[in-house]
Parts: sequence; structure tokens; C-alpha cells
Amino acid sequence: MAKLSLKLRMQLLIVPVVAAALTLCVGLVVEGAREHASQSADALAKEMAARYSNKVSADLNVLMTEARGLSLSASVQGEYVELARFEELARGLLERQPLASSVWLLLQKPDGDHMELRLGRQAGGSFSFSLPKGVEQPSNDAFVSGVSATGREAISEPRRAGEGKEAILYARLAVPLDGMKGAAGVDLSLNSYVELVSGVTLLRTGYMSLVSNACNYAAHPKSERVAASVLKTDPWAEPFLKDIRAGTAFFTKSMSKTTGLFSRRICTPIPIGSTGTSWAVWVTLPEEQVLADLNRLTRNSVIAGVLCILLLGGIIDMISRGLVAPLRRISGGLEESADIVGTASSLVKEGSGHVASRASEQATGMEQASASIEQLYGITARNAENAGKADELMSSTLQVVKDANANMEELVRAMREISDSSRQTSKIISSIDEIAFQTNILALNAAVEAARAGVAGAGFAVVADEVRNLARRAAEASRSTETLIAGSLSSVSRGEALVAKAANSFGEIAKATGYTGTLVGEIRRASHEGDMGLSELKEAVHQIDARTQESVSDAHDSAEAAAKMHERAGELKLFVYELQNILHGQRRAARMREAAAMQVQDEMPVQHKEERLSQQALRPNLLSEAGRRILPTNEAPARYQFRKA
Repeated sequence: MAKLSLKLRMQLLIVPVVAAALTLCVGLVVEGAREHASQSADALAKEMAARYSNKVSADLNVLMTEARGLSLSASVQGEYVELARFEELARGLLERQPLASSVWLLLQKPDGDHMELRLGRQAGGSFSFSLPKGVEQPSNDAFVSGVSATGREAISEPRRAGEGKEAILYARLAVPLDGMKGAAGVDLSLNSYVELVSGVTLLRTGYMSLVSNACNYAAHPKSERVAASVLKTDPWAEPFLKDIRAGTAFFTKSMSKTTGLFSRRICTPIPIGSTGTSWAVWVTLPEEQVLADLNRLTRNSVIAGVLCILLLGGIIDMISRGLVAPLRRISGGLEESADIVGTASSLVKEGSGHVASRASEQATGMEQASASIEQLYGITARNAENAGKADELMSSTLQVVKDANANMEELVRAMREISDSSRQTSKIISSIDEIAFQTNILALNAAVEAARAGVAGAGFAVVADEVRNLARRAAEASRSTETLIAGSLSSVSRGEALVAKAANSFGEIAKATGYTGTLVGEIRRASHEGDMGLSELKEAVHQIDARTQESVSDAHDSAEAAAKMHERAGELKLFVYELQNILHGQRRAARMREAAAMQVQDEMPVQHKEERLSQQALRPNLLSEAGRRILPTNEAPARYQFRKA
């Protein structure tokens, strides 16, 4: 297959694929149509079966109701049934019910005798008191005797009287008499149902039939089958005998002897009064007629598919003829472009390698600078931290000095108060000394006066002497206290002077400490600002380092992209070869490439060959020339003009 040309490949591949697709589509359409036709036929059959089963059920139930009325009338009259009354009732029943062929009444008397009344429809439409020839007389009918004995309504199996076209087909409906032995009944003419089913045509050859509870035909398009078992002509029904007797609907497919075709059959039960023995309507649809339209559609689809395939073959031939020539031009342009891209990619690959190397060296330098700034940032951060701690200590020291200065001022005030108290005490001592002096004088005066008094003043003289002694001691104590207070005043004065001097010193210390705290605060602020500056510088260096790393990554990516582009250029050339193989086949394409290479080699000047060998030395110019040839200008040939997307 690889040695074939594109045109032949398209014809050998596309036509079978399209043929298979058309076959699949036709198959799906036919299958869907088959399902639709089958469902439509089943719906039609079910509708027809339901319609006619309802009609037959209504007819039979009306006749059964008429028989009940006749039985009730006879039960009311008792053993003496009037013939005129019976004739009136029977004639009215026959006139109302055209499906009734005769009406009868059988009464068994207690003495064993029986009375039988009957009224039949004759061929000309008249009525007579005799039943048609060949019809079983009720008095001799075991079916009528069974109804009389069991006391249950019943319908007999289909019966045939006579042969050929003159045969009478009928079924007998019987209702027991109430309170007496006997039965009243109506004979149903099945010839009317034979005519009915013979006039029903479903899908041209389909038909309908009526089957009794014992699986005998009650009506069939072929009248000779009436009153015969369905198994004689339709053995397929044997598995469904239980369903027929139970009055259950069913669906089956089998071969029909009536039409000679494979057919589908639908059975719909017909309940009849309280007999418990339902009949059934059968609808038979030939499968061939059901699928006749489908077969016609299939034939038309096959013909249309064949025509489409032939038309497609012609279209493919036209497309391949119009496609191969442009592809040949494109393959030539792609081959030349692949050479240019290969040369340019090799140059870009080498340049990207150099850029990646320089970017890696720059990244290494940036990492070292970043590490140095990290160390400087750590030292500055520690200095800022120590300056902050010194500022805090100076603030604490200034507060202590301020507190000590305040205490010294309090001490100065206390010393001044002590000095003032000592002066006051000295004044008080002086007053005490004066009082002692005056007391001594008073004691001397008292002693003089006591001496003058003689014996009478002797005691007073003793007292005066003691007072003088006290005054002398008080004067001595006052002088001693005054001496001490004078010394204390001298000491307090010296202490006050020293405290004042210390207070002045503490004030100077407080001023110096405050100035030192201000300087330390300035140092702290400067350290903080330097810390922030170094932090910003660190962040900037980190960003530069990140950008450098990104540049390195981009450079490596560019180098990898260039290498991949170089690889893709080789792959592009392989694709061009493959395209040429597709267009011309492997052998012809190989011969074309060899011829083109030899022609280029022969036409290339010697100087141009030397320039091709020295491309590495002329890298920038060659790269520019390669870029110009990859994106040609308007002067270039039309097949190389590419517009920007």
C-alpha cells in the first residue's frame, strides 16, 4: 500500500469505507423501518382484533340477554306456556336480532313428558314453527339437556347442518328455566360471521377468524373450516390451547396454511355472559405483507447507495486530480523551508547555549552578593537591636536620676526644716536659761526673806534653797543643751550646704543623662532606618536574583526549544519525504529526491559551496538570511508567501 500513489490510495480506501458506511446506515434505517412497520402492523392487528371482539361480544351478550328474557317469561307462565305468547316473544326477538336463526323453548313436565316450542327463520325471510333442515332439535340435543340439568347458561360449540354452499352454520345459546326443568335458547347464525370475516382484508392477504372455547373455528374466510378443530389445519396452536380455553390473549408467529406465508397472529378473548367459556378473535398478518414497504425501501436504498458510491468514485477522482498538483508544490516548498529551519535552528541552539552559560555565571554572582547582603543585614539588625536596648536602658537610668534628684531636693528641704527647728529649739533653751536665772534670783530673795523671818521661815528657807538648786541645775542643763544645739546647728548648716551641692550635681547628671538618652534615641532611629534600607536592598537583591534565575531558566528553555526546533526540522524533512512518498510512491519519490540533489549539487557554484562550509563564521548574516527566507517578502515566489495569522 505504501508504494501506491495518493490518488490510487484514496480510491482504494475511501470508496470501501464509504460503501461500508452507507451499508451500515441503510442497515440501521431498514432495521428502524422494520421495527416501525412491525409495531404499526401489531397495533393495526390489535385494534382490529379489539374492535371485532367487542362487536362479537356485544352480539353474543345481547342474544344471551334475549334468551334470559324468554326463559323468564316461560318461568312466569309455569307449565302452561301459551303458544301465542311464545310466538309473540320469539317473532319479536327474530325481528330485532338478525343474527338469530331460530328461537326455541323446551319444558320438561313432572310426569316425564316435555313440551317443545320453536320458531325458525326461513330462507325467504318468513317464520315457521319448525327449525331449518338438519338443525338439531332441542329435545334431542344433549347440550340443552346439560344446561337444564346443571342450571347454568352455556353456548354450544359451532355446528354444521348440511354440506356445501347450502350448509347451515350455527351455535346454540341456552338459558335454564327458573323453578322448572328445561331451557330457553337462541340459535346464532354463524354464516353471518363467515361473511363478516371474509369481507375483512388486512394488508391485502391478512385475514381474521373466530374460534370457540374448545378450539373449533366459529368463523373463517374458508367456510369449510367452520365447526372443525383448529389443530387440523393449524397445528401451531397446540401450545396455546390452554390460553384459548382460559380466555387469555397471546401473540405468536408461525406459517399460515391459508395464505402460505409466514405470519404473525394475535388472539383477543371474547367473554360471553356468565357461561365461563369465552371465544376468541384471531387476526393473521403475513410477514411478507407487513414488510412489503420495508423491502421496497431496502431495494431503493441499495440502488441509491450504489449510485452514491459510483458518484463518490468520480468525485474522488476529480479531487485527487486537483489535490496532487498543489501538494507537490507544497512539498517542494516544505523541503526548502525545512533546510532553512534546520540551519537557523542550529545557530539559535548554539547562541542559546552561550546565553544560558552567561546567565548561569551571572546567577552565581548574584547568589554571592545576596549572601553578603544577608550577612550585612544580620549585623545591622543586631546593631539596631542593641541600640534599642541601650535606648531603653538610658530611659530607665534617666528616670532613676530624676527620682534621685527629686529625693535630694526633698532632703534639702528636710535639712532646712531641721535647721529651722534647731534655731527654734535654741531660742526656747535661751528662754529656759532666763527662767532659771530669774528663778535663782527669786530663790535668793526667798532665802533672805526666810532668814529675816527666823525660825518661822526655816522651812521656807529649805524650800528656797532647793528651788535655787533646781534653778542652778536647769541653768546648767540649759547651757549644755544650748552647746549641743549650737554644735547641731553647725553640723546641719554644713550638711545643708553639702546636700545643696549634691543636689546641684544630681541636676547636672540628669541633664547629661537626658542628653545621652537623646543621642541614644537618635542612634536607635538611625539604626532602624538603616535596617529598613538594608531590608529593602535585600528584597531588591532577592528580586534581582529571582529574575536572574528566571532568566537562566528561560535561557535553558530557549536552548532546549532550539534543540527541539532542530529536531523538529529533521522531523519536518522526514514528513516532507513521507508526503512525497504519499504523492508519488516510495520508489518514484526516492528517484525524484536523488535527481533533485544531483541537480542542486551540479548547479551550486564553487564559491557558494565554500560559503556553505564557512557558515559558522558568518552566523549573524546567515541567521538574518534564514529569517528572511522563512518569512519572505513580496518579491519572493508566490508559493513561499505566508501571511501572519
